Amino acid sequence: MPRESYRGADQEPMLQVQIENRGTPMMIDTGATYTCVSPNYASHLPMSGKYAKTGNTQLIPMTAPVRLIADGKSATIPILVSDQTPINLLGRDALCKMGIQIQCSPDGVIIDKIGLQLPMINKQGTANVYWLGGIEVDVDKTVRRWGRFIQAQIPKAVRVKSEYHCTMQFDPNQDPVLDKLWAMEANGRKAPITSQIIIIGRQGAAMDVNDRDGSEFVNKWFNVSDSVPHITLLVNEGFTSKDLGPMMRRARRKRWERTDNPLIFHSTDKNVIKIITTTEMIGEPREVEVNVSQQAMLGEGIGVIGELREEMEKIIPSEVWSSQHDTDVGLVKSASPVYIKVKPDAKPPWKAQYHMKPEAEEGISATIEGLIRAGVLIEIQSCCNTPLLPVLKADGKKWRLVHDLRAVNDIVQDCPAEVPNPHTLLTNVPPDAKYFTVIDLCGAFFSVPLAEECRHLFAFRYRGKTLSYTRLPQGFSQSPHLFNQILKADLEELMLDGTLIQYVDDLL
Repeated sequence: MPRESYRGADQEPMLQVQIENRGTPMMIDTGATYTCVSPNYASHLPMSGKYAKTGNTQLIPMTAPVRLIADGKSATIPILVSDQTPINLLGRDALCKMGIQIQCSPDGVIIDKIGLQLPMINKQGTANVYWLGGIEVDVDKTVRRWGRFIQAQIPKAVRVKSEYHCTMQFDPNQDPVLDKLWAMEANGRKAPITSQIIIIGRQGAAMDVNDRDGSEFVNKWFNVSDSVPHITLLVNEGFTSKDLGPMMRRARRKRWERTDNPLIFHSTDKNVIKIITTTEMIGEPREVEVNVSQQAMLGEGIGVIGELREEMEKIIPSEVWSSQHDTDVGLVKSASPVYIKVKPDAKPPWKAQYHMKPEAEEGISATIEGLIRAGVLIEIQSCCNTPLLPVLKADGKKWRLVHDLRAVNDIVQDCPAEVPNPHTLLTNVPPDAKYFTVIDLCGAFFSVPLAEECRHLFAFRYRGKTLSYTRLPQGFSQSPHLFNQILKADLEELMLDGTLIQYVDDLL
């Protein structure tokens, strides 16, 4: 049996593969669903006009089926062409078709080029999605205009991991007839479309889509059950893009009430917001092959998370769920106000406010105003001051309120920090446990009252006012320990059939 051996774990397993009669060096990659080559090795290959979704926001062009040969073993499959791949990859699609065996030994990797007949791994659970794409620039203009308002309504919503698009059809069976019809009638065409409104609901935000300029493309091709043509902008926590279609369909039947802004309307049940804004686009028909496991990101698969959330919301009182996120706080009624002891002869903590960019100051305003409304922050007089340090979140849009309390932490008396070790805690999980539920307590520290005599220690200045906390602040070194002990005492008499593990504000 012919073999190639690669000594040592640091030597990459490479094969010389003929792709349409041209030699191509390729690295074997069992972690790659698709075989992929750089454009330098693909100039002679016929392109199909299709794309593949490979786990990030990029759509990668796909060739027509091409012939790959390695040591007499062959496969005819479409492959990807990407300028982002640093090396040509021989993926599972080709490895399984060609029957290539890979063995790992202490001496290195051994490749048998005549192997067993293995199933086609990559084709199990793939689907075709037909959509209108190429609309990023036009949609971005609208998002920049209304993005801040939309994020304020659904602050935990995120963009899906795909280009902005309007799905026409989702085909889990990869019907060859539909594939051929799309290739004949759609590929290479342009589809003028327009959006007149944005809808914001608890599932997320999306733009309603219609044909324009006499085009009938959307009217002819759209076929998604319990949905209407739309472009998903943001998907809220606990939902998938699949949930946006039904939301948009229901929105068309809503009754609307005016607001102070002539472009913004509320539904009469106050659950949905409508924004009047026009976006004209030229859609490019695209056929995208995706892995069904990616549908939670693309939004055309099974919305299990959303269904579970809806089911839990029916069972559990609505008061349990956080709705305002950063500023939605509860109150531990059993907890006495926490008194903070200061070291003898310690001076009142004072540190001037750092320079704060205007966008940072504005970015934390909603959080501060929400905490004032919740009674967590109050205006006081104090000889103390510690600075705020707003931090830009990973999405590059929202700001996190961070309070630099190191000056306070330096002057308080030490106390035993009885925060449990998470690794030790997990040993309490029974070995036969099958079902797990995780509860994250929102704004947990803010649910513990702070003694009035201590509030002056945590004062800060914001927009000309001196504010401080009525609850245990975040950033205070003793907050995790204090909250952990208070919640632990509250849970001691709780009787459950299963096992409850508490780590500060996380419950398993």
